[in-house]
Amino acid sequence: MNRYVNQFMKFNCAGDILNSVLPMKRPVQQVTETMSILKQLRSRVLREPNKYSIVEITNGNGLEAISALHMLPIKQATVFSTKPPCKLLDRVKNLKYYNRNFNYDRDKQFVDPNTILLVSGFNSNCDSSQSAIDAFLDNAPNPGLIILPEHGFYIPEDTAVTKLMGKYAATCMRIRDLVGGKMIMDRNIIGPRNILIVA
Repeated sequence: MNRYVNQFMKFNCAGDILNSVLPMKRPVQQVTETMSILKQLRSRVLREPNKYSIVEITNGNGLEAISALHMLPIKQATVFSTKPPCKLLDRVKNLKYYNRNFNYDRDKQFVDPNTILLVSGFNSNCDSSQSAIDAFLDNAPNPGLIILPEHGFYIPEDTAVTKLMGKYAATCMRIRDLVGGKMIMDRNIIGPRNILIVA
């Protein structure tokens, strides 16, 4: 069994988390992506428990933010998603869920110097993704930004780097440079999206 899936299933809250987000199209992929993101969150959050809030911008079900609320000392989480909320989502404490895109000009009240931004499925053609970067840069220095770029989305540029690394990795590199972060390839993620940008 995959290491991340095994870790996730050992948590007593795993059933509650999954019940909050069902149905899932690719549960194993989503769980491994979530555990990779939580691994990056953990060190930041544990230094000052219950200080930080999370804003997740996604086209999915908010699994990352919901898992963080269950597994880490997070003050609260807000999810902006184009996917309607699941039926049992109201059972999750300290969670706000908005079935719409994130727009920094409109949603500034959700972001402050103690907010960590998660972008699951980053796509620069999507206004929400660009708004997340604007929010991060506008509030710097802040606790952080974690991006999982969308596979199949590429920033077009015919360069030697693209030819050497492939379109997905080269796109991740450009996003990394844009936010001044680092690129982390996680081979424990099952699926094509296995690079995180952490700033």
